[in-house]
Amino acid sequence: MNPIDWAILLGTLGFIVAYGTWKTRRERTREGYLRGGSDNRWWTVGLSVMATQASAITFLSTPGQGMLRPASRKSARSRPPRPRQTP
Repeated sequence: MNPIDWAILLGTLGFIVAYGTWKTRRERTREGYLRGGSDNRWWTVGLSVMATQASAITFLSTPGQGMLRPASRKSARSRPPRPRQTP
């Protein structure tokens, strides 16, 4: 990786750690930290779980679908032809 890649990676990780530390500075108990102080409503938790699942499914399945079925005829024609099987 280039030095700029390392700088971006370390900067992002540093930001995530700093933000998490700042957001949890008021929580004094483990239960308060893990449960968020029980302030979450059921529907917000449900939407969060559904969004996480949709994101994972999209991230994992979309590239595979693109390989199986090209998006356009142009991309299908740009592939090299399959070798013919001889009897």
